[in-house]
Amino acid sequence: MFIALYWPTFAAPIQNSMWQDFIVHKEGLLGEKAVVKDKDISVDEVLREMTRCDTIEDMLLLYPKLTKDEVLACISYSVRHFTIEP
Repeated sequence: MFIALYWPTFAAPIQNSMWQDFIVHKEGLLGEKAVVKDKDISVDEVLREMTRCDTIEDMLLLYPKLTKDEVLACISYSVRHFTIEP
C-alpha cells in the first residue's frame, strides 16, 4: 500500500544511482545482505516495516536513525534488485 500510494510523489527525484550513496552490501551469517550504510538496518527490514506505515514520515518515526533519503534509497534499491515472481 505504501509504495502504491506514494510512488508518484517521490519517484521523480530518485536517480538511477541514488541508492548507491546509501546502500552497501554486508557479509553476515546468512550471506551478503543489502544494508543502510553506517547503520545495522537491512533493506529487507525497512521494506517490511514500511508495510505498517502510511507515509515516509511514519516510517521515520519508527526508525528515527533513518533519513528520508535512506528510506527512498531502500525503495529504489528494491525496485532495481528484487525479483517478483508471478
